[in-house]
Amino acid sequence: MAHFPERFASIPVNQRIQWAKDNLPEEEWVQHEEKRKIFEDERAKWLEEKAAIEAANLLQIQKEIVRVWMKSENLIWTKERADWERQRRELEENLKAELQWLRNMVQRDGTIIYARPPVRQWDHLFD
Repeated sequence: MAHFPERFASIPVNQRIQWAKDNLPEEEWVQHEEKRKIFEDERAKWLEEKAAIEAANLLQIQKEIVRVWMKSENLIWTKERADWERQRRELEENLKAELQWLRNMVQRDGTIIYARPPVRQWDHLFD
């Protein structure tokens, strides 16, 4: 005795519906078609629900991407501000050193000492 797959395969694919209509009781076929319609309605609902879920997930992912981008920008800004403060301190220190050097140029007897000023951060540009 052949098994189900072999016997079912013996009915051509394009003739299975007609074969079922011809060989099964009409009530059984009608019940099957009602179940098929219910299934297709459920599948359509599921596809709509799936699309809504995917859209919501995409929106959530996009929001999180923007949040990560904003956080990275905030970190960059924090680093730049710290760099500005470091540069401000360096400029103030360089100014103090140069002013001190200028003040020390004049000796007590009024003579001026011509010496090289302290090295500043931009001096290498003029050498």
